[in-house]
Amino acid sequence: MSGQRQQLLEVLAALEGDVQTLLDVGYELAWSGLSGDAYALLEACGREAKWEHPMLWYTLSWLASSLGRAEESSQYAAQAEAASGRYCFPARLEEMIVLEDAIRRNPSDAKAYYYLGNLYYDKRRYEDAIGCLAAVG
Repeated sequence: MSGQRQQLLEVLAALEGDVQTLLDVGYELAWSGLSGDAYALLEACGREAKWEHPMLWYTLSWLASSLGRAEESSQYAAQAEAASGRYCFPARLEEMIVLEDAIRRNPSDAKAYYYLGNLYYDKRRYEDAIGCLAAVG
């Protein structure tokens, strides 16, 4: 087993299936100017752990787009839209940015509008929430 694979397995074991902690780490890396590292970490964990969490895929799509990887960004956006919304409750300001970007790049993504509408509602941005939820139709 390669050293990198072993390190990845150790990270996954430490996470204990907690995709939210993984997203926290990914956002911290991205805001620290290490978007490439954030992308590599989230991509490797998503591939290895086979997590089906929409915000993981939306975040990967956002990171891929910011890194100029348009094809991968589109693939991750499609995965996000296809993933089950069960237990998906975006609450971070970073997730607001990610979802706004997803909608900007794909205005027909109803799930992104739905998640963003719920997030806006949680942040008491009621008019914005209504606009998003109305777009879901």
